[in-house]
Amino acid sequence: MLGEKVIVYHPESDSFVAVGTITEEFETSDICFKVGGEVSAEITIYDMNECGVVSENDPEYSQAMKDFLSTKVDTKPTVMIFGSRSIKEIPQIAIASLNKIIELGFNVIIGDATGVDAAVQRYLRLRDYKNVTVYYATFAGVGSPRNSSGFKTVGVPGNYSQRDAEMRLIAEYKYGLAIWDGVSRGTKASIEVMKCCKVITVK
Repeated sequence: MLGEKVIVYHPESDSFVAVGTITEEFETSDICFKVGGEVSAEITIYDMNECGVVSENDPEYSQAMKDFLSTKVDTKPTVMIFGSRSIKEIPQIAIASLNKIIELGFNVIIGDATGVDAAVQRYLRLRDYKNVTVYYATFAGVGSPRNSSGFKTVGVPGNYSQRDAEMRLIAEYKYGLAIWDGVSRGTKASIEVMKCCKVITVK
């Protein structure tokens, strides 16, 4: 399968989540899969026990590609909201940004950590905003959402860094809202690769 173009299907979200080229195979059932055309050339590892692939040599590839592209036809952009675990309350300036996201009807993707993730989830739930999906890391199949506030959840094979990489891919590296303590490296890593990211620093 090395070098083959494939489409990855994620059963839990019942959707095709990525198109790219297989760059490495492991002795386990994992494949290392690089999404073509992304500036950052992120490498994402998909566990084949949890995800399926449709290869370019598969008769169903053409239809799968149409299905994948149809999921990308959305009049509302996706914004990735992320931030530092040390921040327990949302600053007023960030609330103004969240209200604007709600007003515009953007699709929100967010992690499941304590701090900013949990605080933003609570605010969006309080506002009864429904266009929200919470992503969490499954690690070795034993991970579960730490905070979800009742929103739809999607497990990502791997650790927190791989979850963040997956979220950046889904947001297509375009729109982000970061609430940062000026220190946390994970938040900084995402800020640096998002093309249009509003950064609110809380000291």
